[in-house]
Amino acid sequence: MTDAAPTRRECDRALKLTPASSIAPRPIRWAWPWRVPIGELTLTAGYAGTGKSTFLMWFTAAVTRGTLGGEWSRPRNVAICAAEDSWDRAIVPRLIAAGADLGRVFRVDVDMDDDGDTQISLPRDLILLGEMIGRSDVAVVVVDPVLSFLSDDLDSYKSKEIRRMLEPLRDLADRTNSVVLGNVHFNKSAGTDPLLKIAGASAFGEVCRAALSFMKDDNNNTFIMSQIKNNLGPHDLPSMLYTLEPVTIPTEEGPTEVTRFVLGDETARTPNELLGGVGGVDGTDRDLAGEVILATLAESDAAWEQLVAAIEAEGPSGRTGERARTDLKKAGLIASVRGGPGQPFVWTLTEKGRARIRGWGYGEVGEVAE
Repeated sequence: MTDAAPTRRECDRALKLTPASSIAPRPIRWAWPWRVPIGELTLTAGYAGTGKSTFLMWFTAAVTRGTLGGEWSRPRNVAICAAEDSWDRAIVPRLIAAGADLGRVFRVDVDMDDDGDTQISLPRDLILLGEMIGRSDVAVVVVDPVLSFLSDDLDSYKSKEIRRMLEPLRDLADRTNSVVLGNVHFNKSAGTDPLLKIAGASAFGEVCRAALSFMKDDNNNTFIMSQIKNNLGPHDLPSMLYTLEPVTIPTEEGPTEVTRFVLGDETARTPNELLGGVGGVDGTDRDLAGEVILATLAESDAAWEQLVAAIEAEGPSGRTGERARTDLKKAGLIASVRGGPGQPFVWTLTEKGRARIRGWGYGEVGEVAE
């Protein structure tokens, strides 16, 4: 005997048909012409130490000054959800180095009343995020990195569960006419398809409408930004060279050094070619952990917990990172210093370490970029 189909009363669901003739077409609008669309989720992807977060500060600064050249010709507001970088030691100094209007940049926390502030959880806090965008006239939401804000009950390696976060996030950008920039890491797997290199489920590369990759060309010590996905614009956008220039920022406790993103000329190099021999894929885990430590400290001093997070995002364990740290310390490349009065110790590059970084194409560390 065949079970009868459920009635409308039993399942409380019904199908609805909407004629296409009733849906008004809209043009595609660009925050950054042909690369970052408005109303969509765009991912920034790459290995540690390639300046992804530094690029996000460059993009933020341009939005707050109205200089991106797209639809936003007037200054707009940016909200940043950041889990890995310190606001006072990394994010604010980088924003200053990038020339941002700090009055238009906001840190996003969840106010828990008596429990204090905590970071957002996605997709749980999407409604609150949408209300914030409308209330504060926010044009761009930066989520760095995306996986740090994933709800605890979702598995980052299951596409169906990742879609439960990414698809509503993309819909939020569409409803609010804003841009969501999500930072993601490359994994250590072999292959030359950059979208498949994104750590976690394949849904990351599938759901976003646009994605940028940030890589280092070991052949000539240059950095290259490429458009690895663009469902709404041209597919033949050229890759662009960029540099990570050191900048000294004055603070009340003394000067601090950070890097800033500087966009350069076009290049014929492609991400597929670069992934044929990226430094993060070859070598031992211990070597890779050491490279991650040096590359991370090239952007700013960091607590060991931050370095462990960066190391584990690339594959090696925290224990392997400790061995690499010991190697680098014995080699005189890094040292631990107190972050400031009453502050915990942080790790920093020594002069010898800065010389090593210069060989990676970071420029003359210690020189103030004009």
